[in-house]
Amino acid sequence: MKKTLTQEQIAFIETYLIQNKVKYWDVRVELIDHIATQVEEKMSMGLSFEVAMMQVHVSFGNKPQKRKLNKENTQWIFETSIYADHSGFERLIKDKQKQLNIGFRKAFGSTVIKIFKQPKHLLFILLYTFGLYYLESLNFTPKQLKLAVFVPILALSLIPMAYSIFFIGKKRQHLGTNLLGVYTMFPLHMFHMLSFMPKSFGLEITTAGWMVVGFFGLVFGITQYKITTNYISKQKAIYNRWKSV
Repeated sequence: MKKTLTQEQIAFIETYLIQNKVKYWDVRVELIDHIATQVEEKMSMGLSFEVAMMQVHVSFGNKPQKRKLNKENTQWIFETSIYADHSGFERLIKDKQKQLNIGFRKAFGSTVIKIFKQPKHLLFILLYTFGLYYLESLNFTPKQLKLAVFVPILALSLIPMAYSIFFIGKKRQHLGTNLLGVYTMFPLHMFHMLSFMPKSFGLEITTAGWMVVGFFGLVFGITQYKITTNYISKQKAIYNRWKSV
C-alpha cells in the first residue's frame, strides 16, 4: 500500500532543507517534491519516515555522520544525523546554477531571433531608431540624444528587476532571480560600452552612432524584459501552487 506524507512531514522536509543550507526557495521546492516522492516510496516498502529520510539524505551525496571531539578533547565522537553534512546539496546548487546560466543564455539567443521575426517588435525598434535621426533635425544636442537612448534601455532593465524584487519579497531567496539580476543589467552595460568606446579613441559619437547604440540597446532590452517577466510568471505560478498544497 502506497504511503502518503502528512502536511507535518512535508513541513519537516522543508525545515530539514533550510537547516542544511538550501536557502534558495526555487531549489527547495524542487527538492521537496523529489524527496517527498522518494520517502513515500521507501515508506511503502516498510521503512519508517526517519530511516527513509536518512537514506534519501545520503542518496544526494551527503554524509550520514560527522565527528567531533568529546568535552575532554580526548577522543572523537561520531554523530549520525540528517544534519551531519550538506556537501551533496552544495554541489547540487552549483549544478543548478550552471543549468540556469545555460538556460538563460539559450533563451537570450532564441528570444532575439523571435523579436526579429515578429513585425510589431521590429517595426517599433526601427521607428525608435529612425526617430533618433529625426531628433537631430530638431537641434537635439549630443547629450540629449544620449538621454533619449539611455532612458528606454534603463526602463527595460529596471522594470523587470523591480518585478523580480516584488515577487521574491524580503523573506525568500531565489537562485533563478539572483542570476537574472545579472543578465538584466546587460543592456545597460552594453550601452555604456558602446557609448564610451569612441571616446577611448578620442572621437565623439555621431547621430548614426547613437542610432546603432539605440537599436541594439532596445533589442537587448526588450529581450531581457521578456525573458525576466516570463520566468517570474512561471515561478509565481509554481509558488502559488505550492502555497495551496
